[in-house]
Amino acid sequence: MRSRLAMWWYQWWLFALLATFVPFTASLGFWQLSRADQKTQLLNAQAAQSFATPQPLSQSLVAFSPVHLTGRLTDRYYWWDSRTLDGAVGFELLVVVALDQGPYQEALVNLGFVADTHYRRQMPDLPELPAIIDWNAQVREIDLHWLEQQLLPVQTDVFGDDMAPVLFEIDPDAAEALDRNWKQTVIGPARHLGYAVQWFMLSGVLLIGALLLLYKHRTRTL
Repeated sequence: MRSRLAMWWYQWWLFALLATFVPFTASLGFWQLSRADQKTQLLNAQAAQSFATPQPLSQSLVAFSPVHLTGRLTDRYYWWDSRTLDGAVGFELLVVVALDQGPYQEALVNLGFVADTHYRRQMPDLPELPAIIDWNAQVREIDLHWLEQQLLPVQTDVFGDDMAPVLFEIDPDAAEALDRNWKQTVIGPARHLGYAVQWFMLSGVLLIGALLLLYKHRTRTL
């Protein structure tokens, strides 16, 4: 009777272990597969848009799509802090453009990187920029409210409803473009597939290990 009770508790413990950890690890594997599919679609979209012709700004802003911006430069500019390029630390210069066409009145444009040569004792000198702009740029999806927290001088609620809800990265061929690296640093789908394989293998190890323990315990009690 006691051996049967011990066997029952042992089986219940193994069942609880399997019911908890095997579905959990397997779900992480499927999540990594979905992430790999998302990254594949993202990279495909980026590759497709890189060959597209810049279009006038519209309500629909697709990541990496090339757009044509026209308008005038405002006196509002910001330094995106703690940026790096080729091992150098510095800032990226963001300027606000008052648009003369499209569904939005303003656009935030990233002109590129400026090295911090003053060791944060002062901001870099602002380059000479035209009053009227006619730029090609690409769309970068970003949370502007998060971006506000990264800017110098410190800003809060400066990007209103009149501003396009994305960041525009200026075409590297533009005369006003600074040093830049617009390459998107995203984890490729292969790494997510590798993570998925690891999680599925862990699920299999847990399942096989639990079955072996159950078999070993049963043979001892016979």
